[in-house]
Amino acid sequence: MHISEILKKLKNNEISLEEAELQLRITNYESVSDIAKVDIHRTKRIGIPEAIIADCKTCEEVVSIASVQLKKEGRAIITRASEDNYASLISLANETNSKIRWESVQES
Repeated sequence: MHISEILKKLKNNEISLEEAELQLRITNYESVSDIAKVDIHRTKRIGIPEAIIADCKTCEEVVSIASVQLKKEGRAIITRASEDNYASLISLANETNSKIRWESVQES
């Protein structure tokens, strides 16, 4: 249910305040299989999307989560990405006509 639908139902006394609050919390997240709940409204609230921590996920999982963020937020931030993650993300960037930038960690 979209936020406007929830608010209209609340205004028309079709749902309670408690139900509206619950529905608003639910609509803030999108599940990606069993691997993640993406906060799809974080950019609207804070200004930047939720970061995807890549080092504890497979390349496929990182791409799946990034795909949801790109679709919902228009961008994705991925931390601790390996060269393999980067290679997988290049395909996603090409498919979605998105820019990608990778900065490797320079060991001292």
